[in-house]
Amino acid sequence: MNLDEEILKAEFFYKAASESYSLINGTNEKLDGKIRDMVGIISAIVPITIGLVYFVLDTLSTRIRLLTIPPLLLIYLTVLSLIFFASALILAVAGTFPQDFEFIDPSKLIENYKDESRIVILQRASATLASTVTANNKVCDRKAEVLKKKPSY
Repeated sequence: MNLDEEILKAEFFYKAASESYSLINGTNEKLDGKIRDMVGIISAIVPITIGLVYFVLDTLSTRIRLLTIPPLLLIYLTVLSLIFFASALILAVAGTFPQDFEFIDPSKLIENYKDESRIVILQRASATLASTVTANNKVCDRKAEVLKKKPSY
């Protein structure tokens, strides 16, 4: 291959690696958003459910004098909803726990390859981007796995 073909090939690999890098960063942001949304929804649903159940049980017990709601049932429902809330928080913390999400430091790239030819710079940048994408993909896979976990109750 002549030099022009080598440069075109290196540019192609760099473009593919760069687009993959952007894609994996977007995926990471979406996964983080889903985890935050999950915590927000659970934070809203749990108090509403507890309040609604308490209201319904209290209304039933005042309307029907014969029906007495055991206090133990209210305690059981409260504890159960707190367990659901805690498990959602544990999943959220596990999903957003700080992990090694890599990026390319352009200043180091410039410092290390300022005297190299264009093709060498493209090849090294492509290889660095590709390894960064691979590492970041593993981080996203772990976050997605946390979201897919089924509760074990």
